[in-house]
Amino acid sequence: MESVPRTFEFVIEIRRREADAAGQGGVGTLVETELLGRDTVPAAFLGTIEEEAIWQAYRAGRLGEDRDRAWVEIEPLFTTRWGRANAVDALELRVGDSTAGGETDKLPSCIRRVSLDAFEQPALDFVRRLRADATLGPEEGYRVEFFAIEPPRPSEPPTEPPRFRVTEHRTWPPTEPALLSEWKQSARLTNEEAGHPDDTVVFITDAAYEQALAACRRPGVAEGGAGLVGTVRNQLEPTPEKFIVIDGSFEMRHADQSQFHLAPTTETYVELERRLQQRRRRLDRPAELLVGIAHGHNFLPALDEQGGALCPSCPKRPTCTLHSAYYSADDVQFHQALFQHQIFAIGLVWGFTPREEDVLRIYGFRDGAVRERAIYRVERAPEEMS
Repeated sequence: MESVPRTFEFVIEIRRREADAAGQGGVGTLVETELLGRDTVPAAFLGTIEEEAIWQAYRAGRLGEDRDRAWVEIEPLFTTRWGRANAVDALELRVGDSTAGGETDKLPSCIRRVSLDAFEQPALDFVRRLRADATLGPEEGYRVEFFAIEPPRPSEPPTEPPRFRVTEHRTWPPTEPALLSEWKQSARLTNEEAGHPDDTVVFITDAAYEQALAACRRPGVAEGGAGLVGTVRNQLEPTPEKFIVIDGSFEMRHADQSQFHLAPTTETYVELERRLQQRRRRLDRPAELLVGIAHGHNFLPALDEQGGALCPSCPKRPTCTLHSAYYSADDVQFHQALFQHQIFAIGLVWGFTPREEDVLRIYGFRDGAVRERAIYRVERAPEEMS
């Protein structure tokens, strides 16, 4: 990837908010009080936003096939709404391909505007830390503001040039040709309300779905997991598009497992890679890769302090809408660490309702954060149904 130096440092400020005096006996408002803390948006998080912008441009056919030529810039869009200098209202991501206009003429081929919801995750992490050290009370209101600060330029150049130069070489994932309309023809959309037009479309075959579910439930009380394997499909006409097809699953063995914990080990990843290589050779599918992770929350949604289920004795059990299918904070961190450079990958998590019915939720990247998603289920590939 062509390296474009960031010229801004993004800063989060958290301020306490509380009801004003006019609120006594009336509606009242929240007023801003003192600054509680200031933190910097991590560079790794900004990297996720950049990766997503590049992938979205490639999906739309606006970048060439040389991944190393892709470049991205983050430009803050400033606001006077808060009455403070350097306050940011949104981000503009400019993505381009240096092969299109030459090395010196870097004109963006795609401009993407992202709201400050993109900074939701680091802001919430900062709030948790403030609550943990009692700087912010458990029930206190707060206000989040974002700023873009341009760091000062060094007054003098380095006295010595760097002894080493590190160059990162990247490639696009291998693809197989396909038509999105053919795959959607007989597909069933799951978790439709969580879908978004910007999300990469993902299909999973019924066989892969059942394999993954069985692997996630197999340990019983402990969490189980599965690696999801598939291909990136490439549509050229009528409009360029990339989408994902999951048609295989491998149980995640040798993992560290407990009722509320699943941590793959080195042996887990070694076996997943070995089985993936075997599958590529056996099915003659060199383009297959790991495109997601599934795991199971094999517990009911209401538990006592010892992890015992409260649901069986609850009078609300027949109609309760709670479930245990959700990404925990640890799940979010795991997804971010594993798939930051494979932005289209997804995570599946199965839980239970109070009546022990299966519930599935899907997660993936959107605007830099891990958010709930939708997925299509298909009986089999369109070419197998003709």
